[in-house]
Formats: sequence, structure tokens, C-alpha cells
Amino acid sequence: MHMKIARKFAQAVPLALVSLVASTAMATQTVTPYTAATGGSAITAATVPAGTVFTFFGRYEVLAGSTGNESGLGLKVKYDLTKFSNVAVDQVYTKCMIAAPDKQETVPATSQIVFGWIDTSIRRTATVPNGVVGWPATADPAAPGAADGCLNPGSIVVDQAGVAPPVSLFRVQMTTLPGFTSGTTTVNLVSDGNYSYAGTTPGFTDKSIVLTGAAAPTIALNSVVSRKTHGAAGPFDLPLPNYATAITGAIDVEPRQIGAGHQIVFQFNSPPTSAGAVSIQNSSNATIAGASGVTSFAGNEMTVTITGLTDNQRVQLAVPGVNGVLAVGANLGFLVGDVNNSRGVTSGDITVVRAASGQTTTAANYKSDLNASGGITSGDITIVRGRSGTSLIP
Repeated sequence: MHMKIARKFAQAVPLALVSLVASTAMATQTVTPYTAATGGSAITAATVPAGTVFTFFGRYEVLAGSTGNESGLGLKVKYDLTKFSNVAVDQVYTKCMIAAPDKQETVPATSQIVFGWIDTSIRRTATVPNGVVGWPATADPAAPGAADGCLNPGSIVVDQAGVAPPVSLFRVQMTTLPGFTSGTTTVNLVSDGNYSYAGTTPGFTDKSIVLTGAAAPTIALNSVVSRKTHGAAGPFDLPLPNYATAITGAIDVEPRQIGAGHQIVFQFNSPPTSAGAVSIQNSSNATIAGASGVTSFAGNEMTVTITGLTDNQRVQLAVPGVNGVLAVGANLGFLVGDVNNSRGVTSGDITVVRAASGQTTTAANYKSDLNASGGITSGDITIVRGRSGTSLIP
């Protein structure tokens, strides 16, 4: 099938575009707020304690029973700025983004984030210049018209209706203001008529989330550590003081081998008892294939045991809904042998491990016990030498 692009985004997106025309009928579409980028559950209502971060993911869907191809879309996420601060949008994925999301907060009671996709069915690439079926796991080029972008692609390939993306289109995070402790507010995902179609019955179904204000939570995150047992010794905790640092920044590095499972421990001011599904992403904001996390609770600690990770990558760990009210996360790097936290394995690391050789693992030297055997041996020296010259990926 072939389609030509253009139509109906002028009101939603601050760009001058030509009209969208389609040669076939378009499916009825919507963007549904979910608790997670993949999996999770749709959100229609939630309680948002004051001073906490409310997060949702917008996932494109073709409505059940609808026929035709997916179509172009202009979307607005509307919210009340008298209830929220630090509203941010990221993790934007789609086939054909017109421009970066535009946050418009000039009128507090009707603030909005404006999105626009030329067509949700197409994407032009270097290897498939006439389009490709499927939702990519990477964002489109930064600028419209950039090399291998998806504007004006000529002949294109289209998806069948109902083919869902494996990841969300975007993530929105918003902090509830201290005064929002009661009453309700609504976050609306609407098109305001800005979608392209051909036929008599297609369209867009608006979605909304009713948020109820509540008192600030009594639980708060104090610190995060990376924990590992070393043979019969330990466990020993590697502090992660930079857990909130940007994933591309000077994050803390775990130098010990990951093993069958690795523990990241969140330490609170009061006991955590429950949490939502763990999210594990890389520095490109993409879910790390094969990685998973399971939570457990003891005293004032929540432990996330991670499996399926490989060495030399930056990891974004996120856990929503701690005690039903608090979202926590940690950014860190995994690079075996980087005992001095330089984000690279050098002769300096080899010197540190060699100097500790022959010692039993203690709180003073545990970072040199790279294989977590309970003692620092020639095996650890071999490991760090073998990793020499390796740098943590961006």
C-alpha cells in the first residue's frame, strides 16, 4: 500500500505543514496512559501524594474492532499547573516525529505538552528508503528532514491496523505541589481533531487520568547502595552517592562481577512493604533485553535483585509505587575492574588490586575482590588485567 503525507496538524504543532491525504481508510486510534513503557496497566485514576512524582507512559493503540491503517496524529497532554511543577517529557519513540515535544505553560490552568507525528505507519531509513514496518527502538533524527528522517519519504510501507508498538511513545513525569493534598485534577490526552484519515468512521478517542491529591508520604529515600556477598564474608555495600546523577554523567560504577544476580538496595527512613514493577533501561532509555528485577523488603530496606545484566553498560533502575506513594530510582554503571571509579580500567586499577592480593575480603578492600570469592587472589589480578583499556560505554 502507498500513502502520501500531510493534513491537520497546524493547530496542534507549531510548524507549517501541508495537508495529509490518505488513499485508504484509517483506523480509529488513541494514546492510552500506562504505568510502564511495556507491560504494566492502563491508568484511569490514581492518588498522588503531595511532593511526589507521578509518572505515566503514553502508548499508541488502534481500537479493537477498528479497521484500516494507522494514521498521522497531533496530540496534546493537558494538565493544571496549579497542581504540578517540574513537568517533563522524555523517552520519545515513534516512527515519524515532526519535532521535539513542545511544553506550553503560559496559562497555568490549561498548560499542555504538544506532540505531532506525520504518520504513525511510516519510517524512512538508510537501508529501507521507502519505509519499514514496525516500531523502532530508537528515536528519529533530531531535525525534520535530516538524513534518514521520515518526512516526505515518497512511496512507503504501512502497518496493518492494530499492530501495537513494543514501547511507549513517550514518558511524562510531574511533581505534585505541596498544597495539592485533597480534591481532584484531570490530565487529558486529546487530539483536538488533529489527526489524518480517509473514510467515514475513523477518528481519535480521548483519554484522561483523574488524580486525587493526598498528604505527603511519610516514607522517604535516604540512600542507595550496591550490595554483594563475598564468599563467606560480607555482604559489603558499595555506596552510590550519585544515584540521581544523569545517566550520561559521572555516575558511580560497580567494579565487581555481576554474577547470577546483583542487588541494589534502597534505604528509607521507614519500612517499605510493597512496590510496583521494576524497570531496567540503558543509557538510550531502552529496556535492557533479558534483564529483570525482583523486589524484597527487610526493615527499612528494599532490595532489587537484578538478573540478566551484562558488563560494561549504564543502567537506569526505576521502581514505582513504593508503599503505593513513592517512586524511586538509581543510575549506575557496571564495569568490572574499575575499582577507582574512573569509568575506565587502567594501570591504576591493576595497582590497587595487586596491592591487596593475599588479603581476606573486608570492608576496606572489597572492591578489589572482583569475583566476590571472599579473598583477593591472582584470579582478581587476572580479571582486572584482562579488562585493562576498557571504558564505560557512553
